[in-house]
Amino acid sequence: MADALVVVLSPGTGIEQWFRTGVMDREWALYQQMAPAYGRLVIVTDTQAPSTECQAALTAGDTPVRVVANPEALERSAWLADLGDSLDAALDGCGSVVIKTNQFSASEAALRVLSQAQAAGKTAGLIARGGYLWSRFEAEAHGPESKIAAEVASREGELCRRAHVVVGTTREMLEDLSWRYGLDPVSTQLIPNYILDSGPLLSPDERAFNTVLVCGQLVERKRVALVLRAAVLLKDSTPIKVEVVGDGPLRNELIALAKELGVSATFTPKLQHEELLERMRRCTMFVQMSQREGHPKTVLEAMSAGAPVVVADAPGLGDQIAHGVTGLICPAEPSPLAHLLGPLIEDKDWRESIGEAAQLHIRRACALEVVVPKELDAARAALASARKAEPAGGAAAPVRWSPELLSQDPMLAVRAWRDSLHGYAKRLDPQTAARFLAALDGWTYSMQGEAAVRADPQGLHPKHRLTGYHDFFVDAMGEAKAVLDLGSGVGALACSIAQRCGASVVGQELDPANITKAQAHAEKMQLAAECRFVQGDITTDRVEGTFDAIVLSNVLEHLVGRPELLAKWVEWYQPKRVLIRVPSYDREWRVPWKDELGVDSRLDETHEIEFTREALEAEVAAGGMRVTKLEHRWGEYWLVAEPAQEAGQSASAA
Repeated sequence: MADALVVVLSPGTGIEQWFRTGVMDREWALYQQMAPAYGRLVIVTDTQAPSTECQAALTAGDTPVRVVANPEALERSAWLADLGDSLDAALDGCGSVVIKTNQFSASEAALRVLSQAQAAGKTAGLIARGGYLWSRFEAEAHGPESKIAAEVASREGELCRRAHVVVGTTREMLEDLSWRYGLDPVSTQLIPNYILDSGPLLSPDERAFNTVLVCGQLVERKRVALVLRAAVLLKDSTPIKVEVVGDGPLRNELIALAKELGVSATFTPKLQHEELLERMRRCTMFVQMSQREGHPKTVLEAMSAGAPVVVADAPGLGDQIAHGVTGLICPAEPSPLAHLLGPLIEDKDWRESIGEAAQLHIRRACALEVVVPKELDAARAALASARKAEPAGGAAAPVRWSPELLSQDPMLAVRAWRDSLHGYAKRLDPQTAARFLAALDGWTYSMQGEAAVRADPQGLHPKHRLTGYHDFFVDAMGEAKAVLDLGSGVGALACSIAQRCGASVVGQELDPANITKAQAHAEKMQLAAECRFVQGDITTDRVEGTFDAIVLSNVLEHLVGRPELLAKWVEWYQPKRVLIRVPSYDREWRVPWKDELGVDSRLDETHEIEFTREALEAEVAAGGMRVTKLEHRWGEYWLVAEPAQEAGQSASAA
C-alpha cells in the first residue's frame, strides 16, 4: 500500500492515555489489522511520549511502530513548529505515505505532516477522517457567531479541502461537509466506527434487574437529567435504577437532582473499557439522550453487547437503529422516554428480541473485519489522488494566528503581525526576504482596497472622493451632452458627470451586480432619467447611438488589443473626445524593483498593462487619436484625446 501510515491524533489525545484508561485494545486494534499493508506505522501526538509498558503494547506484527510525541511538553504551536526533525526521522527512507486524522481537530498537525512529506518529495495522500462534525459541535457549544466556531470552521474547511479523501462516519455528516466546503462526493467515503466482539448474548434473566445504564461526559449536551426525570415518572409503576458512568462538570448537580427526585441512581467515575463493556452486557437496557453525536461508540458497543438501546431522536444517534427492531428512538422528553422504558422493562421477550437483533445488525455493519477493507480502500484512493496532483515542492503549511487578536486593539494587533513577519523575514536569505516582502506588498494593497470599500458608508472606493479624479473628468467634458461610460462599474463617475455637466450618460458594464448597484445609485441621486445603464461586453457589444464623449476610467489596462479597440470605438460612436484614466507603471520605485525580483508588480492581477507615458501616448496614437491633455496624479495618468481628424480641426481653428 505505502511505506508508512501516519496517524495524527487530535490535541490532547495520546497513546499513554489510551493505555492508562484501558482503551488501547479497542483503539489500536484497527491499526494492528491494517499494519501488513504498510512498511511502518507512525503515530503523531502532542502529548507525552509513551511509557515503556505502553510502547510494549504497541505491537503490530512485523510492522515497526514509531511515535512522534511531545516529550518536553511544549505549547502546541511551539511543538508544531519543532515537529520537522522528528517527522523526518520517523519517515526516513519512505517514498510514499498515507496520513490520516483520528478527528478533524487534528487538522493543524496533519497539514504540517502533509506539507513536510510533500516538500521531501514523498507521495503523500491525506485522509481527513472525523468521527463527528467538529464545527457543528463547537457552534452549538459556543454559539454559531462565536470566534471559536469561526476558527474551528476555518480549520475544518482547510483540512477537508486539502485532503485527498474525506471520511465520515455517517451519510448525514458527509453531506453536511460536502455542502459546507464544496467537496466532490467522489472524494468522500462513509466508514462507520468499528466495534470489537463483545462476547455471547446474555439472556434477560442474566442481566441486572431493572437497571438503566447511561454513560458519557456529564455535560449539558448529554442530557442525563432527562433520564433521571423519566425515572421519576416510573417510581410507582415500574421502579428502575439508573446507573451513570462518567465524569464531568455536572456530576455534583446530577447527584443532587437524583436525591431531590428520590430516584435510585449510582454515579461511577469513568471505567476501564473492559469493565464498561461488562456493565453493558449486564444492564437491563442502555439509554443515550444526547442532543447530538457523531457516531457514538458507546451506542454501537451497547448494541454489540446485546443491550436493548434507547436513544434520543437527535442527529447521529439513530444512524444504526431501526426503531422497534434493533433499538428504540425516542423524543427527548421525560414523559415519552418513561412511556418507552416502562413497557420495555415489563416485556422480557421484547428486550431479548431487540438485543439479539441489535447485536446481529451491528456486528454485520461495524465489525472490525468489515471496517478494515473500507479503510484500506480510502488509503488507496488517497494515494491515487496524490499521485495525480502532487504539488511541486509541497504546499506551504498554513500560518495560524490566535483568535484573541480579534478582540485586541487593532494597533496592538499590528504590532503582533509586524513582529511575526519581521521574525520570519530576517531568517530568510536577503534575496528570498526581498521577494517575500515585495510579493506580500501587492496582496496587502489589494486587501486594503477591499477593506476600504467595505468600510465606506456608500460602499464606494475612497479614491472617488480623495483623488479628485471626478473633477478632472467633469472639467474635461467641455460641452458634451451625450456621454458613453465604457466599463461603468457601480456608476459613481457616470452619476457625477450627469449631475455636474447636465449630460445624458449611458454606462455599459459587463457585471449584472454592478448594473444593479449603478441603477440604485442613480435613483438615490434622482438621476434615473439622466443615467441609463446597459449590460454588455464593451469590446464586442455596440451601444446604439453616437456620443460626444467616451469615458474609460480604469478600464483600458484590463484589455488586450487596446489600439484596435480605441479605433473601433471612435468609428462606432463618433466622439469628439475620449477621456482616459489608467495606472502608471512609473508611479514609484517598487514597481521596477518587483520586476527585477521576478515578483508581480501589478496593482491588480487582472491588469494586462500598467503604462509609462511613452507607452500610453503610443497606444493612443495607434488608435487614431492625439493626446490633447495629459496629467500624472496619484500614480495614474489622466488624459484627454481627440480623434486625429478632430484634433487637426481644433488646431486649425486655434
